[in-house]
Amino acid sequence: MSTNLPPSTSVQATSAQATPQPTTSTSTAAPEIVIPRDPGTLDAGARTEDVETITVGDEELDVVVVDGDTVPTDARAGALALATWLGGGTPSTTWATHASTDPDRDGWRWAAINQRTGTVVYIR
Repeated sequence: MSTNLPPSTSVQATSAQATPQPTTSTSTAAPEIVIPRDPGTLDAGARTEDVETITVGDEELDVVVVDGDTVPTDARAGALALATWLGGGTPSTTWATHASTDPDRDGWRWAAINQRTGTVVYIR
């Protein structure tokens, strides 16, 4: 490999024997992200938090997540993916969309799962 240096620049290679220094390192494994294959059952008594209200046709639908410490940062993108899908469009491949075959049993009508983070958003 050739390096073009300006004429006034010189390159010198030196080697020095490094003195080993004691090091301490600790590492913790990053938590494994679990991506659910399907939204599962959302119990009727489950505590949820509203993400956003979307309008599909004439119907306003509340998009929710299971209540936790905070609403996941990607939950609004999930609401948009559901709005796109329910409006007849195709959401990004990041979101897998699902329609319940038995909303009374499942506790939700439609849901989307982020395929990178595992966030699940629901419409009851």
